[in-house]
Amino acid sequence: MKTALITKHLSKDSLLREQLLKEGIELIERPFIFTSPISSIPEWPQAKWVFFSSPKGAEISIKLGLDLSKYRIAALGEGTAKSLPQTAKPEFIGHSTDTRAVAEDFLKIVGDESVLFPLSDRSLKNVSSIFPDHQKIEVQCYHTTTVAMDCPKTDVIIFSSPSNVEGFLLKNKISPQQKVITFGPSTALYCTEHQIEVSESLENTQDSTLLTTILKWISRS
Repeated sequence: MKTALITKHLSKDSLLREQLLKEGIELIERPFIFTSPISSIPEWPQAKWVFFSSPKGAEISIKLGLDLSKYRIAALGEGTAKSLPQTAKPEFIGHSTDTRAVAEDFLKIVGDESVLFPLSDRSLKNVSSIFPDHQKIEVQCYHTTTVAMDCPKTDVIIFSSPSNVEGFLLKNKISPQQKVITFGPSTALYCTEHQIEVSESLENTQDSTLLTTILKWISRS
């Protein structure tokens, strides 16, 4: 059986696992990062918007007492939007793995309104960095740590972030026969800087796109 590795856990409603199994492909879901909340946030800053860049960031912010009813909500992508409580309806959802493009689209919607950005201590700040200082409030609310673990060799590897590439390389190597797919240009650039050949960088991470791309490159592995 052919195999593919993706460095994240899929959402509960994802059909990608079953779709790949029907094609004779086993999908291994294995993040190489661990996230943990900071001890506490006594009071969340006031802002017009709150922008979540990941499901984990949203989950931890809520656990640390962020009241979503006080903000207009924005999410980096569909996965982050789906992770929010049903009562929290994002007014902006990004539709690209190019976070710079998402940031520019979001800035057009926001105008001159203030934005709260809950962030990891290792955030690249690809979205918040394009906002002027007086318009953004960056709050570090969780830690991201790379995790070193052995992984079985697979035909295809899908890296979801630069930190996951870093964690993977702590105990694993990539052979010339393996095909590497990345989520967006930041992850692709990190791979290139570490002499990893990228077969394809995805413009979106919808299940249909992942399925088509995995099938294409696994047939060439």
